[in-house]
Amino acid sequence: MANNIEKQLKEISERLEQGVKEIFTSERYTEYLNTMSKFHNYSFNNTLLITMQKPEATLVAGYQAWQKKFNRHVKRGEKGIQIIAPAPIREKQEIEKIDPVTKEPVIGDDGQPETEIVEMVIPRFRITTVFDVSQTEGEPIAELEVPELTGSVQFYDTFMQALQNISPVPIRMMNVEGEAKGYYHQTEKYIAIKEDMSNVQTMKTGVHEVSHALLHDREVMDAEGVLKDQTTKEVEAESIAYIVCNHFGLDTSEYSFTYIASWCESRDMKALKASMDTIRKTSAEIIGNIETQMHEIELERPIRETFHREDVILHLSGSMGSEYAYDLVENMTAEQLQENVKEYVSRLEQKEISEDEKSLEEFLEDRGAAITVLYASDGVGENYPIDFFDVEYDVDTGITYFSELTPKEQAEMLVEKAEFPRTIFTEEEKAFVTEYAETFPGQVERLNDLVWDMRESYEEAGTNLVHEVIQAARANFPTKEFPEERESTMQYAHRLIEAAETASHENFTESQRNLIVNFAYKMDDRDEVLGLVNRMLTANRGDRSEVMRSLVHETEAQMDNFPDGRIGFTEMHEAGIRLEHMYPLEKNRAVELYREGAEVFLLHGNPDNPEQAGQILAETENVILGHDGIFGITETEWEVHKEREAAAARQEKLEQDSAEKIDETLLFHGESGRFAIYQMDTGGEHTYQFMGFESAKKLGYTIEGKDYRMVYAAPWIPTITLEDIFERFNINRPNDFHGHSLSVSDVIVINRTAETKAYYVDSFGFEELPDFVQQRMEMLENNHTRAYPPVYKGTLAQAMEERDVDAYLDSRKLNIDCKKAIEEAIALNFDGLHLKEDAAKQVLEQFGEERMTFVMANTLRELSYDGRFSKQNKDWAEHIEIPENINQGKNLNQDYVIESHPAVLDGFIDMARAEIRMQKIEQALDEAEVTITADTRGFEADGHAGTWHTVDEREYAGEKFFFMEHDEYGSDVAGIIVSEHGQLVAEDLWNGYDAGALEAISEYLQEKGISVEGLMPELEPDELAYKIDDRYFAIQRTEEGYDYTFYALDYDEIDGGAYDNPDISMQQAMEDILEDEEMSLENAVPVDYEDLMAEVEEAGERQMQLAQLLKNCPPSIFEDYDRERAVDTCEGIAMQFTKSKGYLTVQATEEGYFYIFYDSDLHEIHSNDYDDPKVSVQKATYEILKSERMDDMECVKVDYKEFEAMTIQHSKDLLQAGELRATSEIGRDEAALNGLSRAEVERGVLYHAQGILEDMGLENEVELLAARVHGSRSREELYRDDSDLDVVLSYRGNIREDSFFNELNAHGIAMAGIKVDINPIAEKRITLAEYMKEADAYLDQQEIKKLAVDLDNFSYEYDTYEYKDTVENREEQVEKITEDILNKKTECLKDWLVEVSEESDIDSDVITARSLLSRLEDAERFSIFDKQPEQEQPEATISFYVAECMEFPVMGEYHNNLTLEEAIKIYESIPAERLHGIKGIGFDLQDGDENYSGEYELMSADRIRRDLIDMIPHYKESPLVQKAIADMEKYLDEKHGRVKETEHTTETVIGSGQKPSAVAADRRAEQEPVSVNRSQPQKAEPASRAKGEVKKSVLQSLKDFQARAKAQEQNKTTEKSKTHKKGEVEL
Repeated sequence: MANNIEKQLKEISERLEQGVKEIFTSERYTEYLNTMSKFHNYSFNNTLLITMQKPEATLVAGYQAWQKKFNRHVKRGEKGIQIIAPAPIREKQEIEKIDPVTKEPVIGDDGQPETEIVEMVIPRFRITTVFDVSQTEGEPIAELEVPELTGSVQFYDTFMQALQNISPVPIRMMNVEGEAKGYYHQTEKYIAIKEDMSNVQTMKTGVHEVSHALLHDREVMDAEGVLKDQTTKEVEAESIAYIVCNHFGLDTSEYSFTYIASWCESRDMKALKASMDTIRKTSAEIIGNIETQMHEIELERPIRETFHREDVILHLSGSMGSEYAYDLVENMTAEQLQENVKEYVSRLEQKEISEDEKSLEEFLEDRGAAITVLYASDGVGENYPIDFFDVEYDVDTGITYFSELTPKEQAEMLVEKAEFPRTIFTEEEKAFVTEYAETFPGQVERLNDLVWDMRESYEEAGTNLVHEVIQAARANFPTKEFPEERESTMQYAHRLIEAAETASHENFTESQRNLIVNFAYKMDDRDEVLGLVNRMLTANRGDRSEVMRSLVHETEAQMDNFPDGRIGFTEMHEAGIRLEHMYPLEKNRAVELYREGAEVFLLHGNPDNPEQAGQILAETENVILGHDGIFGITETEWEVHKEREAAAARQEKLEQDSAEKIDETLLFHGESGRFAIYQMDTGGEHTYQFMGFESAKKLGYTIEGKDYRMVYAAPWIPTITLEDIFERFNINRPNDFHGHSLSVSDVIVINRTAETKAYYVDSFGFEELPDFVQQRMEMLENNHTRAYPPVYKGTLAQAMEERDVDAYLDSRKLNIDCKKAIEEAIALNFDGLHLKEDAAKQVLEQFGEERMTFVMANTLRELSYDGRFSKQNKDWAEHIEIPENINQGKNLNQDYVIESHPAVLDGFIDMARAEIRMQKIEQALDEAEVTITADTRGFEADGHAGTWHTVDEREYAGEKFFFMEHDEYGSDVAGIIVSEHGQLVAEDLWNGYDAGALEAISEYLQEKGISVEGLMPELEPDELAYKIDDRYFAIQRTEEGYDYTFYALDYDEIDGGAYDNPDISMQQAMEDILEDEEMSLENAVPVDYEDLMAEVEEAGERQMQLAQLLKNCPPSIFEDYDRERAVDTCEGIAMQFTKSKGYLTVQATEEGYFYIFYDSDLHEIHSNDYDDPKVSVQKATYEILKSERMDDMECVKVDYKEFEAMTIQHSKDLLQAGELRATSEIGRDEAALNGLSRAEVERGVLYHAQGILEDMGLENEVELLAARVHGSRSREELYRDDSDLDVVLSYRGNIREDSFFNELNAHGIAMAGIKVDINPIAEKRITLAEYMKEADAYLDQQEIKKLAVDLDNFSYEYDTYEYKDTVENREEQVEKITEDILNKKTECLKDWLVEVSEESDIDSDVITARSLLSRLEDAERFSIFDKQPEQEQPEATISFYVAECMEFPVMGEYHNNLTLEEAIKIYESIPAERLHGIKGIGFDLQDGDENYSGEYELMSADRIRRDLIDMIPHYKESPLVQKAIADMEKYLDEKHGRVKETEHTTETVIGSGQKPSAVAADRRAEQEPVSVNRSQPQKAEPASRAKGEVKKSVLQSLKDFQARAKAQEQNKTTEKSKTHKKGEVEL
């Protein structure tokens, strides 16, 4: 036998070694090592910093590292760990040049050390933030995860008891914190094992820890003289646990192999091999000892270890008691056993059966019972005798039932059954059971519950809890004469918790304790509390966490059912109120429920007899407010109220579904770009929620549209990316977004107008879902909710004016879809002779009545000339609103005309109109009023649960009214009154037609225009109100008579008084009062008294609010603001809030006002319209502040022009700082943009450009980055009425700038009547920030030139004679002023302007001087004066090239890297007869400036393009370029035999419009930045090229385009005259 065990242990040990070895060679171990390698090894200092801030940190990484390396993201709200990170910088420094050989400085010819520029790396450090793995979520981190063992074991109890017996120290089941399964406590000498684990895990952990106690106790190792490290200890303990468990048939390899591998320091497993002898020897000892103990335990174990409350015992006896048996009867209750035994005896007596043929046990087994003999006279169970039963059958005496025993016998027998197999209760406790049985004789079930409550309490917490059970039971004894003062139920709960924890050595969690105490407070019932404690103690034992969760949920639900969470039965009972079926309420909740229509009672305590406490129904809210006690609501009324709330929730759900359907219709079928977010319903059974795409796929899940619902939809513009959406809906979620933060498994759907795609939010990035959109569209088609997007009834022009183009486009798209659907329905349902009857139904279901009516009526109106349409349908169409929609001469309504055969279409329209009428009739029938009579029963009233019947009937003003009671509850609940058509007139009625009921009937009749005067003499109003001429009159009844008041139409009090005569009617009192005021009731119009009082109260509040606003926002802010002028100039007012430092601007518009709120950093945070053009700017601002709840904030005035400049500069600063946004986000309207904002223009250009890209099929190749308004329209001083609107468009992608330019401007685009010029720039050539910086510099120059011209003109006009005496040449004077401004030599100019403004008597001169002075001071702050340090430039060179075709050099000859002389010779040699285009010569300037390197045209077709060359200041100022122009002019003059003209004038024509000269305002000031930046370099290309290389710049393309346009212009016989503003000098 010993040999067998040894052999078995050897085999198990070998499996152990092999299993651990396989772990080391597994992919899982490799993945674990790879993952660990991704984590940075932090320095000692940083490790110390991490430990100080987050001691429990294990794996840390940066925010981006978690996302990119591990597909995890930092949880919202987590605080990072700050550490120090290196941040070296590189700087160029000039240092002495060192000889590499001598290591000495190199001395130059001048005797000084030579220097060189080198790049130095300078160490710097910065604070950075990292996060621990516990602060992140997402894909799991690869680790050597040790799996939890699962499974139950039949011999678990015996094994654990045996293990306890052989363990050298006690074993305790405890709540072990953290991941550990257990531990051996070296100092206190005990083993702790984590509770609530599986049988297998607990047994393995037990052996593991016992091995530690046996082998690794410090005293044991000291005695043996050995020293073991932690690795050896863990390897030995786990190996022994594996071998022992394996011997007993438990497979722990999955856990043990991985655990041992994680502790082994190397793959050679030295620790495991070195300890193998110890492992085998100790394993054999433990196995032998456990088997011995288990054998002894089994021998001592009774047949039935214990009994339970539901166990049924049958006692059989005969032969005068010498033969007996006690049987356990399963599958039968005690009552069923009694009936079956009774039947068996009856059959014996009737001799239907005999005992010899069939014993009672066999009879019972035939009936489905399972019989187990527990104790019998033949020796079965003789060590555990029992003497209790539920049914006894004695062959000699017959049947005895448990209920027939005396109370004392019952008590003794139940105690014995509950105690088996050992004594549990004390004699005192047993005596109490007997006392209880005798106190409540015959209540067997109650007695049984008491005994088993005592037994279960003992198991959970010992005798202390049993005592509490007895105390609770004794509390139910009949009250004695002098009862002791009882503790409260909450105190009892606290004491019960303490007793249970002390006795059971198990602690409740804090939340569990709070739950018990709150339950005690709510229920105020000791028996309920005791039962809850017992059930929670039971659930805490063993692996019953699911039972505990269910119990907690059930208890919380029981408490949540209280209508008022702030009060329980405790307060109600303490107040002497114990009313059945009544919930307690506090005052606030009582008022709330009353307002919601519930019946609320005022409760009055009766300490002597709480069951008879007073309850009075509250008839008014004032009654509730006047009561200081407790309120109540019946259980029935509370259930009815909850049903009402549920109905309201259903209605809200219907509205939500309707809105969702409309949003989804626009998403899939709308014209404008939109995006939507879909999320799974939380709490659903979608097990792949929050799961990565691949993980879900591996587990067999399919991402389906039916699992989701739309939670958000919004417009989409081309610059919005998936990453933008993810970031926005995690970091800065919109206020109207009510879903959870965008997470893994959510779906984003984007309609890019050309295509609609769905994307799964994955753990890292996004995964396209090709079927999702189609699935949702099919669901939308099958969605029968009658909700449809409204038809936009305005024109395209109105939509653009109202900034609602998206709504127009969406409606237009749906109109066209509806038109096509009708055409398809006709095609499918017309057989050549007839249309199917339901041909129109599906279209109506899909698009709704409004849109289908609109499309059909529009068709009839557009084809009104066609006689094949019936007159009836044409007349019908004339009454449908169809606005005329003409845009650029085109009738857009023609797009909605149905193109089916007119005769068939006419029949279809008949069917559609009939279907619409039928649906309306069905809807009306659904809402049809019923007829109520005196015999009505089963009536369902709106807002009331159950059904009702008539009990009384009255008639007023010819109408009948019926008082009704509830069919089920009758007069126990309040009644209602309804009209004869079933309309609810009055509710909450307890006294039939009382005053409240009559008042409700009176209001009902008055609303129908029926006078009630004299109809109800029993009803006298307490207050009345009228509007009489230009004032209001109000009167109310008092004890002394009447009070009355007169109010103005703005609700200010005018006069009032008292009428001290309570004996006359209110009618007479009013007549007397009005007669004294020379007024009468003849012209009086009744008004609602309560409404009037509310208006009066609101007027008072408005006055107070106005006073506060006048203080916080004084009228001085709005002085001198002319609304009419401001509408044209777009001027506004600006103010700053003194505390928050934020800003508000308000601009006048045609429709009212437009306002924007800014934060202190000048970010626009909110904007809206205030649509009332009739009010002043001050009143509009006050209303805006009130609507935005900012009327309590003090503010100061800010100069509007200065604020405009601040916001524009702020946008520029953001761009220069590298923050690239799609638009400038400047939402303020500007006069230069004809009332549009820059952001609107820029968005429009982005939309236009995206559409162009889609037409070209390049939407996936080219990414639009941003757009910016620039040019003269961005400067107030530069633009003219005929100036174009210049917008620069930055993009990234594979398209030439010139090609893109041509496509963008091919057909022209205008906004607000202004022609828009779009200039595309490729990011790889020049960034938007660089472009805008140079554009601003150019505009600064132009504005300074314009200022110089205006200064010169003002000087001339101010004193013409003096001007002529001192100035000889005005153009030279302008140039001198320009030079002075550029050199900041402006003191004389400023002094002169100040002198004029102070001394001149002419107002216009003073105004002009001050304006010019302000402009002069502003100009000195231009960016042009921000000089950059000059760098050493290399020597400039210029070369020339010749092309047979200057527009497309690839066509024909092309030569480069030439001198001008060589270029001219080749140019002359190209024959005219084979020209592929216009030949010409160009130059390539290389002067170290990368921005202007590259080829540029000099001359073509014998014409020099000086206008285009001088348009670029860099070329204009280059001596090499100017010399080349002079040489070329000389060559052309000699060639054509002419003398060079002294003045050179060129004209540039673009499109069909004529521009001023290049020097003065080339392409007008607004176009100049385009020209400057089109000369920027192609950064990827080298500075010089070999001969024959072809290159074509955007400037070249533009130049060629201009040349062609100019050639066309020269063919005209006349030339349009140039126009200039007054005082404008051509520069």
